[in-house]
Amino acid sequence: MTNAENEALNREEAAIEEKNNDRLLVLSDGVFAIVVTLLALAIKVPPVSVAPVTLWGAFMAFGAVLPSLLGFVLSFVTVGIMWANHCVLFSYIKKNDHALTVWNTILLLVVTLMPFVTDVLAQYLSLPAPYPQVGMVVYCGVSLLMALAFNLLWRHASHENRLLDPAVDPRLVERVHQRYRFGPLVYLVCFALTFWSVPFALGMVTLLALMFALPYGDEARAIEERLARLLPGRRR
Repeated sequence: MTNAENEALNREEAAIEEKNNDRLLVLSDGVFAIVVTLLALAIKVPPVSVAPVTLWGAFMAFGAVLPSLLGFVLSFVTVGIMWANHCVLFSYIKKNDHALTVWNTILLLVVTLMPFVTDVLAQYLSLPAPYPQVGMVVYCGVSLLMALAFNLLWRHASHENRLLDPAVDPRLVERVHQRYRFGPLVYLVCFALTFWSVPFALGMVTLLALMFALPYGDEARAIEERLARLLPGRRR
């Protein structure tokens, strides 16, 4: 086989891998969109009493929905940050293999559990002990699984740069490694803290979500690239 034929074959393989990545991203974005929609649908309007009630009493009755709102905001931020980081990582990942597809599918499997665990957390927080602990254990457990799946996906793709764009700066790859190295460990700590203090564990989970929201790369460029790949009309 001549050099020209080898180059043509390599270009064809690269085009196939990019197409496979595009299909992976379409599925992933669809799942993330459905999950955040289900999170909103899980918020229930509190029951309204037909008996006469004061204005203060009406506000107090509405307060029953606050645990659901808290769970929604926390989960929405977590899933939104996960999607933004997914955009960033796949702006570095240019190749595709079967294992990457499997790890991404496992990640999506865990992400789809978020509406359920959010509903559990929202309902159990308003109940007497030990239900709040059970709700936080379930929530922290699923969050831990999500962090592990995300880490394993990135570790597989970045190992010896086998699936990364050759143009990616190795220092940036190492920065991503450092950022995600402690995520599962911190979620494990939150899981353990749940048995000591539910409010403290809830605060730790919130701080962890905010930490991952801090910029560490060109997120705007990565998200724009993601949209351009999925919506050709956006290409400039």
